[in-house]
Amino acid sequence: MMRWTRLFALGLVALVALLASPTTRALAAEDVDIDKMISTAKTPADHQAIADYYQQQADAAKAKATQHTKMAQEYKTGPFGAKTHFHEHCETLARIYQSEAKENAALAAAHREMATKAK
Repeated sequence: MMRWTRLFALGLVALVALLASPTTRALAAEDVDIDKMISTAKTPADHQAIADYYQQQADAAKAKATQHTKMAQEYKTGPFGAKTHFHEHCETLARIYQSEAKENAALAAAHREMATKAK
């Protein structure tokens, strides 16, 4: 019974973290019109703002990858063990978020470079 309580509490903490943290980021991201920022970027400050946006997206994706990696480990070692394939779900999501983080970091780097070359 203690393991079920621990797993439930861990899942509840993960759910609260998932709902609380990304919501704030999602609202901030919705306030950004990245399409317009890209289409009108001319100055170093414009490109730096775009780089900052992509870096924020990369950081958020890294955090989600870390979260899903931890959840996968808990599913592997928790009371369900290898009886379920929940850990595979989390491992897949972790890989997707790691890839997203890598791509967004590359876009951020490209716009930082463009900022140095813009007049």
